[in-house]
Amino acid sequence: MLRSLVGSEMCIRDRVSTQSTGTARFGSMSLSAQEVAALHSQANSDPKAAISAINAIKLKLALASDEDTPEQLALQRGVFEAAAMINIRDKNVEEFARHLAILKSYYVDRPELPLSEGMPTILGLNLLRLLAQGSLDEFHTELETIPAEVLSTGAIQFPVQLEQLSMEGSYHKVMHFRQQLPSPEYSVFMDTLADTLRDEIASCCEKAYKNLPATKAAELLMLDANDLGSYCEERGWVMRGDKIDFVTEIVEKCEIPAIELIEETLHYATELDRIV
Repeated sequence: MLRSLVGSEMCIRDRVSTQSTGTARFGSMSLSAQEVAALHSQANSDPKAAISAINAIKLKLALASDEDTPEQLALQRGVFEAAAMINIRDKNVEEFARHLAILKSYYVDRPELPLSEGMPTILGLNLLRLLAQGSLDEFHTELETIPAEVLSTGAIQFPVQLEQLSMEGSYHKVMHFRQQLPSPEYSVFMDTLADTLRDEIASCCEKAYKNLPATKAAELLMLDANDLGSYCEERGWVMRGDKIDFVTEIVEKCEIPAIELIEETLHYATELDRIV
């Protein structure tokens, strides 16, 4: 079943990217606006049933031989937007990325379609995903593909501002953005982003200090005192009383016998002068 669904997703992307305007039917049935609206509602109330319905639609799309009208393409897009949001709520990042790949066929390859209400949120979530994973090159690449009318929305500006604050080193300001989420689904990647930033701060502390007071370290790392001990163990740090010693890699110094080299060089120079 999984292999069939993966194959159907590839077929869908190819069909959406290459079709001209026409009429599409799944067997003897086409999608209706009411069905898609019901699917979005079901995605909130009964996600498992919604996923089953979405998988059935995928198979029908893959088997359909007729070309799709813009109206049908917009409805299909709504189906996959519902699937992507379910994936985020389930914290299934891999499936979210797969559905996003399908949605790009609608967002990028079919510019004649009107913008959807779900597009800013889904693209914003993807930007936040890339930022949280530290994929900054891909973050900026994706940002360049977003239409100007979507770029200015709060859903897109949220990860953009977070990226700017991260580059400035304003990590604590980034954490304050938890209170300003464009939608609840953004919290999924905010947790990952917090871990990424904390590890970055920890690496900077190891390079800048030999040790720090535990209270100061907890403040810098945005950790409660109760969580600091376990984090120190993960990093291999040693807690001595109220201080944390950062264990750094010891590099053996290779001493160069400078005096001996100078004396030997002068001896050779003297011998050469005698020969001449």
